[in-house]
Amino acid sequence: MKKFLLLLAVTALVLAGCGSPAQPNLTLTPDQTTLSVAQGNSVQVSLTLAPQNGLTGTVNLALQSPPPGVTLSPNSVVLSGTAPQNVPLTIATTSDTPIQDHSLTLQARQGSLQKTTALTLKVTGFTLSLDPTSATVNPGQSASTTLTITPQNGFSGTVNLSLQSPPEGVSLSQSSVNVTGSGAQNFSLEIQTTSATPVQTHNLTLQASQGDFSASASFELNVTAVPQPNFEIALNPTAQTVVQSNSVTATLTITPQNGFSGTVDLSLQNPPEGVTVSPASISVSGSAAQDFTVTFNTSASTPTGPSSLTLVAAQGSLSKTVSFELTVTSFNIALTRSSTLRAQGQSFSDFDLTLTPVAGFSGSVILSLQSPPSGISLSPASLSASGPVTLSVDRTVPEGVYNLTVQASSGNLTRTAPLTLRVLRANTLAAGGYFSAAIKPNGQVWSWGNNTYGQLGRVTTGTSDSNPDWASPSNDVVSISLGEYHAIALTNDGRVVTVGGDNYGQLGDGPGDSSGTNAAPNLRDNILPAGVKAVAVQAGRYHSLALTSEGTVYAWGRNDVGQLGLGTTTASQESPALIPGFSDVIALAAGDDHTLALKADGSVWAWGDNPNGELGTGDNTPYSVPTAVPNLTGVKAIAAGGNHSVALLADGTVRTWGYNNHGQLGNGSNTNSNAPVSVTGLTDVVGVAAGYEFTLAVLSNGSVKAWGHDDSFQLGNGATAGDQTTPVDVLGIPTGQNVRGLAAGIFHALALLDNGSVVAWGRNVEGQLGDGTNNSSEEATSVSITGVQVPPVAP
Repeated sequence: MKKFLLLLAVTALVLAGCGSPAQPNLTLTPDQTTLSVAQGNSVQVSLTLAPQNGLTGTVNLALQSPPPGVTLSPNSVVLSGTAPQNVPLTIATTSDTPIQDHSLTLQARQGSLQKTTALTLKVTGFTLSLDPTSATVNPGQSASTTLTITPQNGFSGTVNLSLQSPPEGVSLSQSSVNVTGSGAQNFSLEIQTTSATPVQTHNLTLQASQGDFSASASFELNVTAVPQPNFEIALNPTAQTVVQSNSVTATLTITPQNGFSGTVDLSLQNPPEGVTVSPASISVSGSAAQDFTVTFNTSASTPTGPSSLTLVAAQGSLSKTVSFELTVTSFNIALTRSSTLRAQGQSFSDFDLTLTPVAGFSGSVILSLQSPPSGISLSPASLSASGPVTLSVDRTVPEGVYNLTVQASSGNLTRTAPLTLRVLRANTLAAGGYFSAAIKPNGQVWSWGNNTYGQLGRVTTGTSDSNPDWASPSNDVVSISLGEYHAIALTNDGRVVTVGGDNYGQLGDGPGDSSGTNAAPNLRDNILPAGVKAVAVQAGRYHSLALTSEGTVYAWGRNDVGQLGLGTTTASQESPALIPGFSDVIALAAGDDHTLALKADGSVWAWGDNPNGELGTGDNTPYSVPTAVPNLTGVKAIAAGGNHSVALLADGTVRTWGYNNHGQLGNGSNTNSNAPVSVTGLTDVVGVAAGYEFTLAVLSNGSVKAWGHDDSFQLGNGATAGDQTTPVDVLGIPTGQNVRGLAAGIFHALALLDNGSVVAWGRNVEGQLGDGTNNSSEEATSVSITGVQVPPVAP
């Protein structure tokens, strides 16, 4: 047994000492042990297999327990020969392979021979996001967004960018970006569109990839239609009130949109008649809201009341509208009288203007006269309600008829009313029984002559004064007339003032008053009824008259023969009484006991005593009411002597009638006439006057004719004594001066020259000639007064 065992041991040692053959083997050497690959991609590694001891044949390759998705190829390699053999290996990943470092064991096996080598597989990747994730653009515009890529596990390199199934015309501004470093990296992207890009909301997917690794982000692209130029309009205010024919303004605000600019046309849709808007167009520029002033115009034909207007602002087919409420008001006017009278120099109100609002009219209207003649005016300048209107006539306005138009205006709307004005000649020179008076342009009355009853209107030391002086406090008188012992003055505001003898109530101040004296004149003011305005006054011997602005007549004083025209024959009327039913009068004349009136139609009316035919009625019957003088027309002026009457015709000839005992009718005889007769050889007459028993006429050449009684030189024809039954020249009128007015008393006469001086002739016992003496004069002599108001020449 021991020998057997020893034999075995020896055998073994022999065998060992003899050297048994080496077994086939190999070594594995990768060219890199750490591999980096993006998730889903593959990486190659070169594996060197070095056979040993004659290893040949197929060697199987595999990864031991690989991570999910990691595979190896090829799976085997055939070795031949003894030289090392390089085998390219591909290690692939999928999207399931976790992004991290993986420790791999690469195994090469042939039969029972197995060799391994260790590898590290770094699987990388990235995340991405967009900011913003949506945008709204017009076709052809681009949307901007920021792409943020965050590398994972050492990712780097080029990342390709694309859009998945983009709509037509949508593209990215760049196709790739380069990622370096480990931190999040931002990249600016433009998502571009073209005019062909559909107008809608597009849900885009941005894909970022490297090889087979990709990530995506969503982006909402809202493509809207390109906005068209547009504008909005507004008005401020949106409602206005306007008077017909006028305009109102509002501010039109235009707000441009989307680059709107250019000319905008303005108009109204179906406007009421006469309503327009201006301007017709405006120009808009810039992008800010712009204000324009627009005017809504109306005309006289525009209906009154509220209207809803539609203002249209248009450019081509683009138009905008805005509403505007326009209330149109108006007014009408009327005068309470259509005609009136004024003496030269008067200013007062005798009618109202009625203002009637229409459709809510309020405010004032401007009053005026349309193209008024010089010297004629209206006041007040404005009215806000119906009220009185003052019509004024300067002293310089010629007598005559003026067809006026009263107008009331509110802006451009004017309403008119016709008014006929007759301007009467103011008597600025007068002769009474034995005294005289004149009016200066400042309204002062100057008087001289007999003052027994205070008829001069001023205090005198004696019963007469041959020197003219101011009858204080008169300063507003425009016309005057003198009786035998009383005076009547007419003021600029239509009052009647009387002074002097009152034994028959001729001062009109009511019963109980006595006559004045030279030391205490009894001046009576405003004797007519309230509201009555006088435009002319006339003094008879012992009776008085006033013509009103309405053309009616008031009378007072002695009335024993009906000389007041009241239809009665009472002893006296001590307060002014209206002659009933008598109107349209434009002038008055009064004699001893009879009265004349001239109407606007050129007819003459008479009343009172008539023993000598002084009424001209064709008989010798007295009349206590106005009675027309027959067969007498075209009369422009009248005068009354003691018991005779005178009419100046429009053709410049003169008619007379009545008492003719001294040839005062001028027809070449001494026979009374109860009907008008022509004055012999007298033409071109422009004015007449009648004294007690004589008559005067001024011709167009400024000379004066006289006829009738001449016992006191009242004819002024020089030393030649005796009555004249036909006209003779008055002598002594200064050369180069024209007579512009006449006045005749009982035995004296006055003439007003065009330079404002006065001449006188005739009896001067009481100083009535005003030359500072009591000497009578057989021809014209200067009165000690200058600057008398000269009535203008009629056109």
